[in-house]
Amino acid sequence: MASRLSALGDREPAWWVFFTGKRQEGALAADLLATSFPFYLPLMPWTACCGRYKTNRCLRSFLGHVFVSTEGDERVQLLTTNRVFACLFMPQSEELRATCCD
Repeated sequence: MASRLSALGDREPAWWVFFTGKRQEGALAADLLATSFPFYLPLMPWTACCGRYKTNRCLRSFLGHVFVSTEGDERVQLLTTNRVFACLFMPQSEELRATCCD
């Protein structure tokens, strides 16, 4: 990711919210991880009890949302997948970058 961001010079790609189909956030995150796109998928811990057994899991904080740092052609590439149906520009990109990247 560092080499990709350094290739942009002083410009940083903007953050976008990608809206996914039902229960597709994890699959899109796996695709983004394989293609080395910077993304943010907020998770919260959850413990499930079944009898005397406990399992620890992570639940998605925003169902159907994945935050991705990308530019024009890359955004179009993500929209051509069957996992994403819309995207929205985030004007507070700097605040999200400070929250998830520092």
